[in-house]
Amino acid sequence: MSIPEVIIHNVGLPLGYSFGLVEDSEIYNIFFDFFEKTFHFKITDYVLNAESDQGIGLRKSIKSHNTKYLKCLSHFLVGLGKGC
Repeated sequence: MSIPEVIIHNVGLPLGYSFGLVEDSEIYNIFFDFFEKTFHFKITDYVLNAESDQGIGLRKSIKSHNTKYLKCLSHFLVGLGKGC
């Protein structure tokens, strides 16, 4: 399951959700395409950066939409062994 959000002043606003057997780039691409068909504009026209938990699927999808990918600091520190 995927729940893309927009964060504005530390408040997360869910944009939607999508379900799939695996969390791969296709699940995100389907969401981006459905959002564009529904609202008649691309999220990437307004959202220039995307932050994630370093999942490969979202990174690949973000790259295909020419959006800058940012690593989540909390997940990055846990990956280094510096967090919980």
